[in-house]
Amino acid sequence: MLNWIETLWLKLTSYFETNLPVGMTEFHDWAEKIIKLTGPLADVASMKYVLANQVLGLRPEVSKVPLNYFVKTLRKAAANQITSQDVQDIRAAQQEALKAAEALKAEAAAVEQAVVEDVKKI
Repeated sequence: MLNWIETLWLKLTSYFETNLPVGMTEFHDWAEKIIKLTGPLADVASMKYVLANQVLGLRPEVSKVPLNYFVKTLRKAAANQITSQDVQDIRAAQQEALKAAEALKAEAAAVEQAVVEDVKKI
């Protein structure tokens, strides 16, 4: 029961601004809270890497940010990664289809040329 209450409290308080972490221990505790709110989108090290980069990308005068902001940025980063991979897969499939179509076109041209040469012999 306590875990459920702690999670609910964490969700509620995630909308209020909190100080950014300034020490390694504080960073890891802070990141664990955000990862708990976000859920397992990737391995913990990757998620902390994204969080660290998000902090580095904040404007210099920003020292307090709601945890929920980072929850959203982690989900957006995960969505970007999946979408980017999907776009690359689609592009690769289109390139393969284009190569196959060009190969068929070249083969058809070769067959047509052979037929023309056979007709000329007659």
